[in-house]
Amino acid sequence: MSAVFPTTVNDAESIAFIVSEANKDIAQQFNIKIKNAPKHPSFCTTSWVLSEFERGEKYFLYKDGNIPVGCIALLPSGLEGFSPLLFNLR
Repeated sequence: MSAVFPTTVNDAESIAFIVSEANKDIAQQFNIKIKNAPKHPSFCTTSWVLSEFERGEKYFLYKDGNIPVGCIALLPSGLEGFSPLLFNLR
């Protein structure tokens, strides 16, 4: 069964993996390196995700059975509430 679940800081490693893997092909295609674009999502780490949690970002994991295969990040955006970002491995 596939479903979307809210996350906690305990999911930071899974979130970082999904975000990084979902963006690596873009980094390779456009020759994006950590030296010239350190905040590109292909370089996402667990500590990066944890700092985003501290900033108020909300994450949701999409799981295929028990396997996380996608995530949604809701970014705090002032008066409008949250802006969504979607990262998917499939």
